[in-house]
Amino acid sequence: MKNIQKHTWYGPGAVLLCLAFLLVACTSNGNAAPGNTSGIVDGKGCTRVGILLPDTTSSDRWESKDHPLLVQAVKQAIPNVQIDYNNAEGNSETQLSQAEADLANNDCILIVAPHDSVAAASIVEKALPYHVPVIAYDRLIQSKDTSYYVSFDGVAVGGSRENISRSIISSTPVHSPGLSTWP
Repeated sequence: MKNIQKHTWYGPGAVLLCLAFLLVACTSNGNAAPGNTSGIVDGKGCTRVGILLPDTTSSDRWESKDHPLLVQAVKQAIPNVQIDYNNAEGNSETQLSQAEADLANNDCILIVAPHDSVAAASIVEKALPYHVPVIAYDRLIQSKDTSYYVSFDGVAVGGSRENISRSIISSTPVHSPGLSTWP
């Protein structure tokens, strides 16, 4: 059973580190992927990357922040890269079809923010015979074969929110019988 490499850095910078690791540390083992005429195995020497985001409705950040920052990070890590960008528009089947198209186009690394963490395991399963690493971005893909999982540090985010809440609450006087300010 393969261990998922979990990193708690946030955002495209962490993707950049994962890409750098893939490009430097992975070695070709000679197992050509079905339909892969480029000889690229496990991301080594990759110049074509698929980015698959989940939707445009759950949060505007996917298009306004993540999309351009991911493209920037990938281009920084892999000069002259071709990026195949897709957005599933909230449909898991669409996301799977987009991943299949990326694999058919010889994308050699997939960065996936899954619409559905369980359904996206099919993307990892499809990528395995091609020796294409899948980086789960922001949302975990429920597959033991996911190459990397990059997300935010939930504990740090919670701590920040707690500090902000405490600051707001402690500076706001409460004038109600039986209630007092906190802490």
